Amino acid sequence: MCTQYRAPDEDPGLSELTISLGDLWRRTPWEQEVYTDYLAPIVRALDDGAEALLANFGFWPKAMQRDARDRAKEEGRKVPPIRDTVNARAERIGESPLYGPSWRAGRRALIPAAWFYEPKYTPDDSSNERWRIGLASGAPCAIAGVWRTMQTSGGQTICTMAMITVNADDHRLLRQFHRNFDRVTKKPEEKRSVVIVRARDYDDWLRCPTPEEARSFFTLLPADELHAESAPKPKKA
Repeated sequence: MCTQYRAPDEDPGLSELTISLGDLWRRTPWEQEVYTDYLAPIVRALDDGAEALLANFGFWPKAMQRDARDRAKEEGRKVPPIRDTVNARAERIGESPLYGPSWRAGRRALIPAAWFYEPKYTPDDSSNERWRIGLASGAPCAIAGVWRTMQTSGGQTICTMAMITVNADDHRLLRQFHRNFDRVTKKPEEKRSVVIVRARDYDDWLRCPTPEEARSFFTLLPADELHAESAPKPKKA
């Protein structure tokens, strides 16, 4: 899973994208340290090419979820819980009421990232330290995502996105992150991670003709192609 990552700046070094983020950066620069509901760049298919645009990191923004809760209260309906929607599970993405319509419609995205962050816990889960994970080469990468457009209560159309995750229980590196045990049941916690799309597959991922074929990209890079290191949050001054 991933709830925070570092986005590149105007020159991400992703020449295989065949599209520059420079114009987007100059119009609307983004925070490079990206957290839930921050705006960050994505690349999506457009006609015969691709386009870069800013999208909300979170498929259903928390503010819009709160608005939905308020409406439910006013109408006497069951009040839905606030959900984390930055990650979409690959195994259920096609059937998900939230992500399924976009997935089936082929709304796939590449999410440029310098690296992503994950918590590394002590064996007893009593504490954790933030680590960053990226390509062993040090180059930026692109994470597989799904996107949609939404209309805010003020009538503004926005784009939102989520990163796609897969099971990482058997991955030599990525299984080291996140909690080891479920907080309630105390059973071993499933390990998951985001899908990094290989540079040679960028166009194929965006333009894959069917959702079934797109699932062929749901694999994790081998551990020797990745690098992880401790990256504690800077202390506030």
